[in-house]
Amino acid sequence: MYPGIILTVVVGGSAVAATLGVARRRPWGASASLVAGAIMMGWIVAEALILDQPSTPTPAEVIYFFIGVAMAVLGWMSRPSGQGSGRSRMNKGP
Repeated sequence: MYPGIILTVVVGGSAVAATLGVARRRPWGASASLVAGAIMMGWIVAEALILDQPSTPTPAEVIYFFIGVAMAVLGWMSRPSGQGSGRSRMNKGP
């Protein structure tokens, strides 16, 4: 019961917060995406280590791990490039 609650609140909640922050173009949106991706990757690794399962990861674990990687990388790339510039690394323009 508790792992499901933690999964919903921590992993799901962080992903929802990141989605809202990015969609609403909040200054913390990119950082939230980076953190949410790291949380998802950590959850998948912990789940694979704790649960008694085959020696290879399941396809769902691989998919969700790489979704976490994508969230973290995109969050990293979308961070503002300089103090106070308000411009992201992905949106370099004149």
